[in-house]
Amino acid sequence: MNQRLLFAVLASLSLIFTGCNNEKNSDQGEKGSAASTAKTSNPKVSGKLRTIENYTEGTVLVVMDTVDWNRSIGDSVRQIFTKPIYGLPQPEPYFKLVRIDPGDFGGNFKSYYNIVMVANLSSTRPSAKYMRSLLGKENLAKARSDKEEKSPFYVGKDVFLKGQNVVYVLANSEAALKNKLSQQQDKILKYFDRSTAKILRDRVYFESHEKNLSEKVFEQVGVQMRIPEGYVFAKESDDFIWLRVPSEVADKNIYVSRRKYVNQEQFSDPYLRSWRDSLGANSVKVDGDTAHYMMSQSFMPLRGEVENINGQYGKLCRGLWQLKDGSLGGPYISYVTTSKDQQYIYYIEGFVAAPSKAKRKYIRDLRTVITAVNGN
Repeated sequence: MNQRLLFAVLASLSLIFTGCNNEKNSDQGEKGSAASTAKTSNPKVSGKLRTIENYTEGTVLVVMDTVDWNRSIGDSVRQIFTKPIYGLPQPEPYFKLVRIDPGDFGGNFKSYYNIVMVANLSSTRPSAKYMRSLLGKENLAKARSDKEEKSPFYVGKDVFLKGQNVVYVLANSEAALKNKLSQQQDKILKYFDRSTAKILRDRVYFESHEKNLSEKVFEQVGVQMRIPEGYVFAKESDDFIWLRVPSEVADKNIYVSRRKYVNQEQFSDPYLRSWRDSLGANSVKVDGDTAHYMMSQSFMPLRGEVENINGQYGKLCRGLWQLKDGSLGGPYISYVTTSKDQQYIYYIEGFVAAPSKAKRKYIRDLRTVITAVNGN
């Protein structure tokens, strides 16, 4: 598919763009079943980049008492994990929630990669007693110690399977538990968000990838990237390359640009927005096309956050894009970092056009690809 046809497809998709996100989900949480969990706990390896919804990394399993779940403690848990992701055109939460009683925890439920156990250890209800038995003497002693009482949560890694994170949010009273959940909600959410990104990086790449495209990216901009199957070459110019997955359902795009690194100011939000918009006007478009070029949407400003990914300093940014004529738009996520010798600064972006579809899974996929880089 050539460049002009690409934008023709994107423009045609815009007819239903304003009706995005009609999909139903269980993001607010519901009691799961072993049968439904079994469908996602042992995914079939396809050799391609698997979206986060194909298995359980997009879900947090909440193990807590039914009474607590239906009260303010449960509200606090839902507030943490169903917070809307910034940079999406319609509200979509960070995670879907599946909630079970401690007495039901076992079997396929142990195959979830993200598990949070929430408990008031002083409760006399049977579920609290069962939770204490799940924790074991050592973890229970930690939770009841003065030191542990002051900390927000602690983590068990690889508890039931490799790569798994089990987060314990425990306290000796209902008031203390509510206080932990309220004061530490950002830290808890960030922990699960980053652990999910790591799980994806560790698990979604297999031997099969677009080797020729990976080599082309390196030759053009000096960045080592493992390009998943399905991507094709779209365009290149000096210090710039554009790749995409052509689809009328969800058109996923990745482009990389580099400049000489001068100073830290190049990581500022105004500089990055200007850089991005210049790429949209001059590179991420059909040559000579004055109507269909990409620009940032002003009503949702770029939001950047410093990240240390794979030991490399960088900045992860989110925002919305649209075509100049307003016919189409969508979310983007970008990663900005320098080469190891700090000779170059790289702007690496993933953006998606997926009218009428939820965008969370696509942005998570793109985040996985653009942050798994090595700039020489």
